[in-house]
Amino acid sequence: MRKFVRWVGISVAGIVGAALIVNAVIALIGRSRLNARHELAVTLPADAVSTASVELGEMIAVTRGCTDCHDDGMKGKVFLDIPPGLIVAPNLTKGRGGIGARYATLQDWERAIRHGVRPDGTVLLPFMPYDFFNRLSDSDVASVSAYLASLPDVDNELPATKLRLPGYLMMGMPGSARERLIAKRNNPVRTPLPGPTAEYGRYIASTACVGCHSENMEGGPHHNPEGKPAPAVFHVAAWSREDFIRAIRTGVAPGGRELTDWMPWKKFAMFPDEDLVALHEYIKALKAPSPGAT
Repeated sequence: MRKFVRWVGISVAGIVGAALIVNAVIALIGRSRLNARHELAVTLPADAVSTASVELGEMIAVTRGCTDCHDDGMKGKVFLDIPPGLIVAPNLTKGRGGIGARYATLQDWERAIRHGVRPDGTVLLPFMPYDFFNRLSDSDVASVSAYLASLPDVDNELPATKLRLPGYLMMGMPGSARERLIAKRNNPVRTPLPGPTAEYGRYIASTACVGCHSENMEGGPHHNPEGKPAPAVFHVAAWSREDFIRAIRTGVAPGGRELTDWMPWKKFAMFPDEDLVALHEYIKALKAPSPGAT
């Protein structure tokens, strides 16, 4: 009996030891990924830079949730303090405590937004949703970059982001957001022409809606751990175009139901009517899963 107990104890200790070693290796991989430097060729075409619109860039930045993390005026804030780490969305302006002065060109901003790479070649944490923003078109990301480059100085000194062990494990795991992004880095971004079409609505949804409602718009957990799960949107197809636009503009759905505060309708109200029409057309084109389907 003693031999059996001893054998069990040795086996458990071996399993625990192996798990600790595996976690240590994954954490080291995560740390090395953060410290690695990446050389990226300029991918932003000259015509996109020359036609960039600060006004359009502000609308895109707000409707895509940039101020949710970086706060109004992009002055930055402590975004999350969770087991993976103290996650700080930095001050993006050139004011005291800001990082804006490090971004000398629109291409510098584009690499951070779509590829998660800073001007010095180091990588951003995947809490910055660059794997979604990678879908932004050249013209749209150029406009966002122009907007960020034009921000007035705001003095706001913040602590640095500090990862803990779970954060390094997240960065080191196979299939991480970082790896997914690198895998599609060489795929050109193709975007339909802007217009009140379902195809363009799908593009808008892919950068503004799927983070909460999931890729297929069937609903899912909120990207913020404190957020409420987002519902499926298929019922919205039954709304009239006018009802849909009114709901986004006022936060009141047909029948008088008020949209939850977790639905950023106040920010989506910045969308021009044509974009909202396109989004509604896309929702109408979606097919709800059959009852009982898995």
